[in-house]
Amino acid sequence: MHILIKTTLTAAATALVTGGLAVPAMAGTEAKAASCASDRVCFWTKTNYQGDMFSVPSNGQCKNIPARWDNTASSLIVGSRAIISSMRTKKDCKGDPSPSYTHGARVPDLGNFNNKMSSVTA
Repeated sequence: MHILIKTTLTAAATALVTGGLAVPAMAGTEAKAASCASDRVCFWTKTNYQGDMFSVPSNGQCKNIPARWDNTASSLIVGSRAIISSMRTKKDCKGDPSPSYTHGARVPDLGNFNNKMSSVTA
């Protein structure tokens, strides 16, 4: 598993995909411009792309989030060539699923899924 760890970076808004319907990502005040590599999904420990950032490769496989980052994601950006099938509340991509996010999605506040991710398929 390749997890990249950085402190806050940042970039602009796109779409959230739920049940095949693309809708604009949630709006929010972005204190900084955030960015993410095109083939990765980046997560921040605070809303609006603040706090520490960690990322995972988007290769279609389930990834367990390391203990340090488990249940800490509060905002995310999906790279331009990446997707999230779903984040899950338990390890091994089990538990309650999140919505799916398409390439370029920017979510400044994960809302009801804030601080709940233990694994992700991206």
